[in-house]
Amino acid sequence: MSSLLPWRILYANRELAGTLAFRTWQSRYKGSLFNFLWAFLTPLFLLLVYYLAFGLILNLRSHAGNAETPYALTMFCGMAVYNIFSESVSAACYSVVSQPGYVKKALFDLEVIPFSSFGSSLFSGGIWLAVATAAGLISGRTGLQCLWLPILLPAYMLFCCGCVFLAAAGSVFLRDLPMLVQLLLQGLFFLCPIIYPAEIVPAAYQGWIRLNPLSWYVESIRGVILTTDGALSWPTLPVLYLAGGISFLLGFLFFAKTKRGFADVL
Repeated sequence: MSSLLPWRILYANRELAGTLAFRTWQSRYKGSLFNFLWAFLTPLFLLLVYYLAFGLILNLRSHAGNAETPYALTMFCGMAVYNIFSESVSAACYSVVSQPGYVKKALFDLEVIPFSSFGSSLFSGGIWLAVATAAGLISGRTGLQCLWLPILLPAYMLFCCGCVFLAAAGSVFLRDLPMLVQLLLQGLFFLCPIIYPAEIVPAAYQGWIRLNPLSWYVESIRGVILTTDGALSWPTLPVLYLAGGISFLLGFLFFAKTKRGFADVL
């Protein structure tokens, strides 16, 4: 299979994928009083809760680069990055199994289904990152280095999308996979330096933290949002893209190889 095939399929179905992604995201707020405002109100409310609990009550501080930073903001930025992965993979587990009509009729390339599911989660994740960046700018913890985000995010998107394809295809054949994924997501969350800085992890366990690829993305993306002295590590950037590219290709190939059996199972 040509390495260009994934891009050909996704490019050929870009309009359909975008429409399905927006409709999926829109359906979350259908019939609600505030409609799309909830997409902004939810992260704003959580940021306020974090600030009250960790800032005013516990008075916790953390460090981004050489500057002391409110712990609530550091944690929120890490959550914003992690939520893109967590939400997209969770939704992917049900993206194909919930669309048996599309699968059996095969009206379009089935890769569009998990890809549009990922796009829907990306809408929400983008809002979280925007709120985190805005909070960093208002607090003076974010500078011009946040302009590096468009360079880092594609690598993370590739990594997440590969995991989305794996979860979508695997859940068709193994119906226990969604429950297993939820357990794994909980474990990965605590193995990421989100609620704690990586520096405090004992040296004996640093290797385990680094084995989690999400740690690389969380620290890198949060670094360019919060660190005021510039945090983009150029030697790390190729590694992030390599991990993202491998994840995407493996996930896409697994989905492409197994999709022929979807109709028989569903």
